[in-house]
Amino acid sequence: MSREILLVLKTLESKYPALESELKKGHPYECPEIVAWPLAGGQAAYLAWVRESVQESLKEE
Repeated sequence: MSREILLVLKTLESKYPALESELKKGHPYECPEIVAWPLAGGQAAYLAWVRESVQESLKEE
């Protein structure tokens, strides 16, 4: 019996293709459930934090 775990990741729309590619590389399923939802809104400070966090991780690469 296999066990599934829900994983929630946050990134910018422009970075989604690269994220999906990396997730597929390490996933044991032939067709893993990888989905994205558009963000309709959110607290401004939190959304700014997500943008800054993604941009910071890009600088480290």
